[in-house]
Amino acid sequence: MPNRKIDRRWEEYIEILVVNNPRMSIPKLKKKAESFSVGEGLDPLGCPGLRTMHRIKNNVKGWTAKQAEPYLMFRWPESMESGALPWEAGPAAMELLKLFIMGRRIRPTLRRTRLFWAVTRVAPDLPIERNIICDYGRSCLTELLYIEYRSASGLLGPEAGVGREWTLKERVEAYLSYRPWSSRLNQDNYVEAVRTGRIPSMPGE
Repeated sequence: MPNRKIDRRWEEYIEILVVNNPRMSIPKLKKKAESFSVGEGLDPLGCPGLRTMHRIKNNVKGWTAKQAEPYLMFRWPESMESGALPWEAGPAAMELLKLFIMGRRIRPTLRRTRLFWAVTRVAPDLPIERNIICDYGRSCLTELLYIEYRSASGLLGPEAGVGREWTLKERVEAYLSYRPWSSRLNQDNYVEAVRTGRIPSMPGE
């Protein structure tokens, strides 16, 4: 019987857990993975078996420190003391950490934290989550940028980025440039620019 193909999102999720818990046993890793899976948007029934998790763990053991670093979870103040993040990223990182804790997710990785900080620096007045004045909050834009990275790195496979005229990064860039959430004028300018094809729309628009 052929082996069931593992969802790449599950594999990456387990890689994150292994990088941050290198000494944890496989059964405990599996239990931890299942306990946070719903918050991470994963089907608990899709959790890989012990043999697959053992294979993933052995593969991660062969990573260099540079390969593993983006998978490290943000921790204060250790992430700043190590130089992984500058101290000025602290407020944004704490904001993202709170959102993840409230969503019953594992801690954000350094890669996600850096992307969120980048969005926050450009648009500090944009709410962290969508509300009546904006369709996309900073957390959503961060996830779109993260998906773009995963697609460009081959982490998502053919379902991401294929057939797109514009990349997700370009869509986020246009949204941040026009700042449609900040005023009616900016919103009208953004809609007109999208309508005339000068900039790309956001996914689903």
